[in-house]
Amino acid sequence: MLLLGRKGAGKTAALAEIRIAASRRGDVRRARPLPQRGAQFVLAIDSWPHFHEVVSRVGRNVQGEQVSPELIPPEMYRDLWVDSLWHEIITYFYDYAHEDDTRADLMPVHRYINAEAPPGVPLKLAAQQMAEDARDAIVSFLDQRDAQLFFLVDTMERYPIRNSVFAQTLSGMFPAMYKIKANNSRIKIIFSVPEEIESFMAAGSANLMKDFASSFRVRWKPIDLVHLIAYRLRASASIHDRPLYERTESLDFSKRDDLHKMLSVILPETIRNACGNDEDALAYIIRHTQLLPRQILFIFNAALSEQFRKHKTFENVKGELVRKAVTESQRFIGEQMLTLYRNVYPKLLTEARKILPDLEPICDYQSLRKIESRFNRNIEDDVVSIWDTMFEMGILGRSTTKSGDLSNPPMDESRYCYGQFHFNADSGFGLATDGEYCFHPIFARYYGMARRKEEQRVVYPANIDLENIYVDQSSR
Repeated sequence: MLLLGRKGAGKTAALAEIRIAASRRGDVRRARPLPQRGAQFVLAIDSWPHFHEVVSRVGRNVQGEQVSPELIPPEMYRDLWVDSLWHEIITYFYDYAHEDDTRADLMPVHRYINAEAPPGVPLKLAAQQMAEDARDAIVSFLDQRDAQLFFLVDTMERYPIRNSVFAQTLSGMFPAMYKIKANNSRIKIIFSVPEEIESFMAAGSANLMKDFASSFRVRWKPIDLVHLIAYRLRASASIHDRPLYERTESLDFSKRDDLHKMLSVILPETIRNACGNDEDALAYIIRHTQLLPRQILFIFNAALSEQFRKHKTFENVKGELVRKAVTESQRFIGEQMLTLYRNVYPKLLTEARKILPDLEPICDYQSLRKIESRFNRNIEDDVVSIWDTMFEMGILGRSTTKSGDLSNPPMDESRYCYGQFHFNADSGFGLATDGEYCFHPIFARYYGMARRKEEQRVVYPANIDLENIYVDQSSR
């Protein structure tokens, strides 16, 4: 399974939860007494050097074929990846091959790791047979113990995008994962992929629909983030702010009314925004994120830490402090969101710093086209469309209605410019000549974009119904 999500979406936390859930049913650490029957095993590749060694093993085998990599069929890359991934699995189970009650069952694993080839058998044939015996032994071992192996990979943030050899080598990985899973129901492979590099990995796929068939995309709704804040806040209050904890200890966060009570104790009802208009405090915070937990936690931590430092309580945060926390957080959030993209589009982002301040946060098609030629002089060759690329980054969006319906006029709201960005759009980005476009508040501030007209609207994500966030959806 592929776990897709932006940086800060919680992919690593999700994999950690899988490890914790498995450990509740047994000890999953290496070189420890064998878990009880039915317990799960967890093999994690969670560092770039470790994953790079797996890739390098495939690369060395490709070089051993003495054939140009371009002439090697996709099936060979797949089979080499199957061998490399199985090598990791066999090495993992070698730790358990020394127990008294498993030594006989895992003896083929011992022979494989120690290269104890039978005498008189050609070396290559012996290696193949030992690998096959070790695989069969592990599958049988899992069957006997009614157990599963969770193989978790979370290391791709340093993926060398423009290294053609690495990309070609990696092309066999997804088919290999599919083959191992299809042939072995007790082995679950979960691979975490940053959405920032998804398009590059998909470009190397020989069968995109098959390779990405078992994928899960991490998406958060505002109510999910509110739950996260409420639980984290109460846990913190139990240590630092006992009066607040005692007031909220009985609240049931599965009920939206209780969530509202918790947030009402902390936040003001409204905040005066930069345009001089009052808006809901939670809506103000949410629209300055891209619905990622790390971002909203950063803002709340900034506000609440200063509130506690000054008043020794988390309660009754003033609107000015919320605005300050949001303002000071934007630079850090923007930097984090662009971290992976700096390795992919360093020239484009360097030019963006120079050129985007000449645009307003809300602009029309003609304004975008007017400055487009300034980018074309010094950006990456594979950037087909500057604005499509910025849409994928989450920088640029298109103006629409509150519901996200582009069939209605985009100018029918007086306070908000509802924007469809990569994180909340259900379709691709089209640059219509009569369209209106908007930059996400994070990046409008990050790039120093200022209003020059009497524009009173602020950018707000479409399809996000914060007005009814505390309404029980089952009753609607």
